[in-house]
Amino acid sequence: MNILPVLFYLLVGITLLAIILAIKISPRYYWLGAFTSYIFSFLGGFSIGLYTLSITFILFALALAHTLRWIKSPLHSFLIIFAALVIWMIMILTTDDYWLFLPFTILF
Repeated sequence: MNILPVLFYLLVGITLLAIILAIKISPRYYWLGAFTSYIFSFLGGFSIGLYTLSITFILFALALAHTLRWIKSPLHSFLIIFAALVIWMIMILTTDDYWLFLPFTILF
C-alpha cells in the first residue's frame, strides 16, 4: 500500500478541521490549515497541486491578516481572500512549480 494517498487525504482532513476551528474558535488555526494545505498541494502537485495551492494562499493571507488585526468585518475577510486569489493567479502564471514548492524540491 502506498502511503502518499493516505497522507494526502489525512492532510486534507486536517486542513478542513483547521478551517472549521479557525472560524468557530480562534483564527490562529488558519496557520495550521495553511501549513497542511501547502503539504497536500505538493503531494497533489502532478494533478491538482497548483489549484489546491490557492487554498494555501487564502489561508495564509487570512492568518496573516488576523495576526496583524486587519480583519474587523466579513467584508475585510472577503477583500483578503480576493487579494490572495489575485496573488495566487499571478504566481501560478509567472512562476515555475520548482519555486512554488521550493522547500520540498530541496528535500527531494
